[in-house]
Amino acid sequence: MKIAIVIGISLGLFGCGSSSAPEGSGEGGGASSAGAASGGASSAGAASGGASSAGAASGGASGAAADNGGSENGGTPNGSAGASGTDPAPFTPVAELWIGAPDDPATTVVYLFSKPTVCSAIGKPGWDAKLAPGTQQLELKEFGNGPAMYQVVTTKTPAPGEASVNYNTNVTGTATETVITGGTVTLTKVTAKKNATGTYALTFGATRLDGLFDATYCAGGVEP
Repeated sequence: MKIAIVIGISLGLFGCGSSSAPEGSGEGGGASSAGAASGGASSAGAASGGASSAGAASGGASGAAADNGGSENGGTPNGSAGASGTDPAPFTPVAELWIGAPDDPATTVVYLFSKPTVCSAIGKPGWDAKLAPGTQQLELKEFGNGPAMYQVVTTKTPAPGEASVNYNTNVTGTATETVITGGTVTLTKVTAKKNATGTYALTFGATRLDGLFDATYCAGGVEP
């Protein structure tokens, strides 16, 4: 009887040990799996963070590109730069004159200069070759005398309501002229013998020139 009880107790103990071991393994394995799952989540989070960082970097690059484009296509008040040579190039006028003696009295002719230019300097034919070296000049010739929007054309004899526009540069005493191919000139207000104000939006191929003007009347001014 004693032997049977001891054996029964021993078997019971071994049975408990045997059943608890798998249970412990199950908990350990579960913890390990959870840890692995947590690690996977961390990896996914890191990947997500990397993607976000890459997206931010991409966004930053796009922003920089946009800024750069803005700088090239609209960063100056007078439009985008010409390519080379005689192509028009944007400049900020420092002198704006409305001449009083144009070839045709039915026209309004305004000159914009990149360097200081006084009225007396444009009083004789050929004055464009005598401007300070490097002077850029824009001739806005409207076929009309009053406020209106004038369409720029390239014909030799523009009709009333049209405009002829030329861009000139003076390099070492030689004036180089370029004809603007399109766009508009708008005379906003013309005050007799005082000033002419308006805007221009001009094109020459891929080049754009645009801006405002307030030209002072120059009684003795002539076309070059």
